[in-house]
Parts: sequence; C-alpha cells; structure tokens
Amino acid sequence: MRFSSRLILACVALVCVTAAGVGFLMYQNLERTLVPAALEKIETEAEILAQRFGAEVGDAVKDLQTLRGATAVGDLVRALEDGQGETGALPARPRRELAALFSALLQAHPHYLQVRLIGVADDGREIVRADRRVPSGDVRVTPDSRLQQKGQRSYFAGVLATPDGGVYLTPIELNRERGRIEIPHVPVIRVAMPIYGNAEKAAVFLIINFDMRAVFASLRSSVGSPGSFYVVNRNGDYLDHPDPALRFGFDLGRRHRIQDTFPTLAENLGEGDAEAFRTVDAAGEGYALAMAPVATTLGTPAVIVIALPGREFLAPVDAVRRSSLFAGVAACLGAIVVAFWVAQSASRPVRQMASAVAAVDRNESFSLPDFGRSDLAVLAHSIERFVEQENLYRAMFESANDAVITQTLDGRVTSWNPAAERLYGYSAEEMIGKPLETVIPEDRRADAKAFIHLIERGDQVRRQRGVALPRDGRHVDVYVTISPIHDRAGKPAGVSLIVRDVTEEVRMQELIRLTVDASPAGMIVVDVNGQIDLANAAADRMFGYEPGGMIGMDIETLVPPALHEQHIQDRLAFQKSPESRAMGIGRDLHGWRADGREFPVEIGLNPVAAGGTERILAVVVDITERRRAEAEIRERTEELERSNAELAQFAYVASHDLQEPLRMVASFCDLLQRTHADKLDEDGREYIEFAVDGARRMQQLINDLLAFSRLNTRPVEPVPASADRAVQQALRNLTHAIEESGGRVDYADLPDVMCDPTQLRQLFQNLLSNSLKFHGEAPPRVKIDAERDGGFWRFSVSDNGIGVDPGQLESIFGIFQRLHTRDEYPGTGIGLAVCKRIVERQGGEIRAERGETSGTIFRFTLPVAEGVANDA
Repeated sequence: MRFSSRLILACVALVCVTAAGVGFLMYQNLERTLVPAALEKIETEAEILAQRFGAEVGDAVKDLQTLRGATAVGDLVRALEDGQGETGALPARPRRELAALFSALLQAHPHYLQVRLIGVADDGREIVRADRRVPSGDVRVTPDSRLQQKGQRSYFAGVLATPDGGVYLTPIELNRERGRIEIPHVPVIRVAMPIYGNAEKAAVFLIINFDMRAVFASLRSSVGSPGSFYVVNRNGDYLDHPDPALRFGFDLGRRHRIQDTFPTLAENLGEGDAEAFRTVDAAGEGYALAMAPVATTLGTPAVIVIALPGREFLAPVDAVRRSSLFAGVAACLGAIVVAFWVAQSASRPVRQMASAVAAVDRNESFSLPDFGRSDLAVLAHSIERFVEQENLYRAMFESANDAVITQTLDGRVTSWNPAAERLYGYSAEEMIGKPLETVIPEDRRADAKAFIHLIERGDQVRRQRGVALPRDGRHVDVYVTISPIHDRAGKPAGVSLIVRDVTEEVRMQELIRLTVDASPAGMIVVDVNGQIDLANAAADRMFGYEPGGMIGMDIETLVPPALHEQHIQDRLAFQKSPESRAMGIGRDLHGWRADGREFPVEIGLNPVAAGGTERILAVVVDITERRRAEAEIRERTEELERSNAELAQFAYVASHDLQEPLRMVASFCDLLQRTHADKLDEDGREYIEFAVDGARRMQQLINDLLAFSRLNTRPVEPVPASADRAVQQALRNLTHAIEESGGRVDYADLPDVMCDPTQLRQLFQNLLSNSLKFHGEAPPRVKIDAERDGGFWRFSVSDNGIGVDPGQLESIFGIFQRLHTRDEYPGTGIGLAVCKRIVERQGGEIRAERGETSGTIFRFTLPVAEGVANDA
C-alpha cells in the first residue's frame, strides 16, 4: 500500500477511533442509566408475582390452622388413641362434621382440589376426604369404600417428620389418583399439617391439595412486560410455559428445563433474593432475565421468571446509538477530504523510495535518490540493510525442516520460514510484524514472556516443552530451542526460535501414563537397587502416600519391618531368574502403610526393560475387603446352620410336646360334653364347644406352622414333577369342598416342572382351596393355565371370587395374614405363606392380581423340568 494511502488511512482511522471512543462512552453512559432501570422494572414485576404466589400458599396454611382447631378433629384424634384404629370404627358424628367443613372449604376456595384427614396408623389410611371433581368442579365427599392408604406416598414421611403445629409443603407436581397421573393434567401443591396426640407423636394430619392452574393463569395474565413468563422449580423444570407441551416434562418422562433455553443459569435456582440480569439463550440471542423465588416459611416451591428479548430491552439504547453512528460517519467523511490533501504533499519523497524497493521485490538492482542529511536518508539506509538481511535469512531458513522464527524482544515476528507455515497454518505475510503470542495458547503466554526477559538479562535458555496454537485451533505439543540474537554492540536484540512438532511422541507418553494411572491395582516399578522409579495413583492411595511421594524410596519401606530381610532375599532371587510370576505362592503377603498399619496383599512380578536397564514391575492388589468378606461369609454360614438346627428342634417340640396337651383338652372336653350334657345348662354346653373348637384350631395352627417350618429345614430336592398329576391329587383331597360349594376347576395339559412332588401338590391344593373358600353368591369357577417363559413355566390360577383389595395384594402372602374374621371364613392364614415359600425355594416368584371383572389371579413361576420336552 502506498505511503500516501497509509497516511490517508491513518488520519481516517484517527477520526474514526475518536468517533468510536465518543460513541462508546455515550453507549456506556446509556448502559449505566437505562439498562439498570429496565432491569429493576422487570425484577420488581417478578418479585410482585412471587409475593402473590406465596400469599396463595399462605391462605392454605391459615385454613389448615383453622381446621386444626375444629372440635371434630380433636374427637377423631382421641378416638384413634382410644384404640378405634379402623376407619369404620371411628365415631360417625365428627367424621360427618369434618366432611361438611371440608366441603364448605372447597366451595369457598375454587382452587382447592382436595381436603383430607389422614391417619398415621394402618399405613396412612384416609379418614375423611372431600374432592373437587375435574373438570366439572363439583364437590363431593369420598365414601369409606374408596378411601385410600397413603403410607407409600412420597410426602407421608415428610409430614411425619414435621413438628406439632408445623406445616409441610410438597413440590409442585401433577396430581395422581391411585398412583397414576390424572387426565386432564392438574398441577398441584400439597400443604399438610400433622396433629400430635397425647403420645407426643403424630396421630393424624390434615392436607390440602392446591390446584395451581388458576394461580398460574392469574399470574400469566397480569404480566405487564412484553417478554415470556415462566414458572419453574428449583431444578429449572418448567411448571408453567407459554407452550403447554413443555409443562411438567419431568413428571411425564420428557424433561424440559429452563437451562435448556438459557444455558448460563445455575443448576439450583431460587437461592437468594429476586434478581434481574442479562444473558443469552441457547441460540446466542441476548435476553434480560428476572428471577424471583416464591419465598414462604416452608421453603421455595417455585421460581417466577420473566424473559425479555434483547431487541425490546435495548430499543432506547439502539435509537441513540444510531444517531451517534450517523454523526460519526459525517465526521469521518470530512476527515478523509483533509487527509487526502495532506497525504499527497507529504508522501512524494516516500513514493520515490517505494519505487526503488519494488525493484528489490523483482530481484532487480535498485538505487535510492540522495536525500542528503534529512530523515529520509536514514530511512533509505535502513531499507538497504533490511534487504541484505532478508536475502541472508531466505537462504538459511527456507530449507529447514523445523519451524524457524525470529522475533523482537517485544514479541513481534521478524521472520517466518516455510516450515513455520506448515506447522502453524499462517503464511509469512500474515505473521511478519504480528505478535508471536497469536500462535501461543493464552495460558502459556506468560511463560513465553518470561523466557524473553531471561534473554534480555543475558541468561541462557535451554530447550523447553511448549504448546503451539495453529490456525485450526488445535493444541500441538512442541519442543522449542530458544537462542538470543545480538546486535552489533553484543546486546540482545531479538530471539531465535526453532520449533519441532513432538505431538506423536507426547501422545504416546501420555497414553502410557494414563493407562498406568487408570489401573485399579497398584503398579510400582523398582530398579535393580530396590529403589522405586514409578508408582501409579492406585499405589499411592493403597500405601497412604501423597502423589509421587514414593518415588526414590526403597521398596522394603512398603514391607512390614519383620519381613525386610526375607523380602531382600526374595527380590535378589527374582533378579537372578526374572520371569513373570506371583511372589510368595502358598503363604500370606502383607504391605506396610505410611501410617504403620499392616494389610494383606497379592503381588504379581514382571521383569521390564527401559532405556537398556532391567527393572521389576510389581502389581499389588489390596485384599483386605476380600478377607473380611470371606470371614463374614463363614460366620453367617455357621449362624445359618445353628438356626436351622434350632428350627428343626422347635418343629419336633411343636409336633410332640405341644399337640399332646391339646389332644387331651379336646378329648376330655368332648367326653364331658357326651357324659354330662344333661347336667349342663345351655351356657355350659356352649362354653365346652368353644373350648373344643379352640383346641382343634390350635392343633390346626400348630400343624400349619410345623408344615411351614419344615419348608425351611427340609432340603430342597427338586425333581421332574407333573403339574397335571399334582392338580389331580389336590382335587381328590378337595372333593368335599368342591361338592359343597358347587365349584368347578378347569385345566388341561399342564407341563412338568422341577419341584418336590409333595410340595407341588401342596402348592396347587392351597391355591385351589383359597379360590373355593372365598367365593361370592355364584358357585366358584377356577381356571389353571401355563405358558413357557424362557427357562420357567408361568402358571396362573384365576377365580371369580370376592377378590382382594389392591392395597392388600402384597400382604396376603405374610404368615398368619387374614383379611376376614374366622366367623366369615375359616382358616389360619398360613396357606398363601406356604405357597410363597414353596415357589421361592424353587427359584420362582409368586404374586396376586385383581381379575379383569372380579376375583383374583395368582401368578407364579417354576423351573422347566430338566430332560423333559415340556412342549405343553
């Protein structure tokens, strides 16, 4: 570029920089005045919305406090403490009064969804519940038959941990009925208050389900800013969003968070007070964001967010900026006119020198005019000297394989050979005169400047490891040889750099290091003198040393002091005959930690050669946990054997010592009834019948308990057994029950399974007896099916009986678990527990389900019989 043109550009640049500086100061002033005011406005708006939100929750707390003082609540708490634990046994009057209070509260607060009183006992069964039906809005009181157990709900434990008179607030989530998300979706927040009894623990608790739809709609409609309105939880999950599809994604299996839109937001929101700030979205667009946590005494259930696009937020600033830009352009145009005239007059001598230098670029001889003693004469002499140096460097550098770079002491490049172009991706024209730090990573630039300062002081700088930053942004590992360039006075005038790419060499070294450090076993390399040359991170942790702390130590330091001499002999013997082997086979080995503790280890030894020197690689594994686990297994095995022996002894006592007195009681009561019936009144005969019946039931209970215990003590010896034959045997034993009930059992072609035949018959007999016993008005109908499922047969026994409440499907398999009184249905409640034990001892599983229309389905699995086709 011609000097006159440069001069023009310099003047234009000066004016432009001045205009830009003035414009920047104006823009900064606007930033300091307008932007904070706008941020404060949307921050205040978000804070007001958060306070409204918190007030709504506060109203629910006040309602709970009012209900807590109701007489009916106190009556129910006292009834529970007096032992009337079942819902149906509680006094009807206070329950009716409380139902009326709940209904009135729902009528008065359209955004209340449910009001409930839940008992702590009986797995959290509801005592009184009033609901608002969705979407009709009708209020109803839930009948006793549809009251549920809430003990497994996530909020149950939290309410119980709340002190008396305190309030528990749940997160905002979609409402669920019987474990499933309600349709249409209804966002709720639950406010609960425990009520303690005389036992100083919670007896019941009140809970209000708060329908958040009306609150969200009210807040959304009152937003005055033109931006977007969101409500999120502290994790950033959307609770309210302009797009309904993004609401409550975390509850519906398609999570959407505000951090997805604004990545700069923290993972935990709502900490601290309301704030407003500027940020960018995932697409890089600017935004003003106001966040206000909904602060309540119970925590932060949600965070109000208002997002204002940058183009709307900065509209006043942009208007002033455009006017400033117009004024700056006008000033620049005027400066160009003046600069052109000045440059033409001042640059004429320079153009003469430029013509001469152009001849140098064409490898032609050149001559410069005689400028006498003016400043231009000095410039002409400098040009001649520069050309001579350029020719010398060109001959030396262009053939070098390594990058050769020279720079001034202030860090600007003065030469750049072809190898440097290949390494860094920049041409010489791009780099000459530019700072060398352009191709040095930012975190390494301070080191580069420190090396230059050393050269300025006259110190020597040897070969150094470094990192190059080529045009494509990669980080390339290099070795740099740094040498000073002296001027004629012998003072440092610049720096010469020879840069060699060692990426592959460094990569291999790093790969080896990472592989060794990633090993879970301790790895230690020892030289022929027994000194530690290398120890990985696992070895440092195992022996209790800081990283690198074992380097240079004697290997015997890691061996218990009493074994030092023996270890030295073992090590020398290994060096004489080095081969990969385990050290100390047939005896225990121990290591010695830095804190003086001994621990058991396993050690593998391998000879290695590095740099022409033989070394030993020891792989060390800490087996402390393995030894502890082995001891624990032995101890538990012994305990199990003792327990089984005691259980067998108990079964013997139950079958002989307990049953004999019961038989005597039953016999003599029966004899008394037959021989002295005429001497007894009706009450006496009834008492004898009670005694005989009780003794017989006790005998049956002992027999069932004995049968159940034998399942634990008797060895499992599964053999191929026919399920078809087992069902036939069970039906023969149940002939009287089938005829008495008018029942029918359907089955066909049941397969062979691996099971004890007697236990298999007992399994089917117990399940069929259960179905025949618990039937309704219609005669019992039972169906048995089986289908193959991999290595198991999956059986189902379905009936049309009275069924089981869903909340009790798991508990019916417990020992002595009865759902009805003995007057309604006879039995000891141990039959299904026996079924469960038989199936699980064969490696299967059993569960109960409600039938599609009525009755119960028992499903269980048993292994496929070995060596049998089993194609049923």
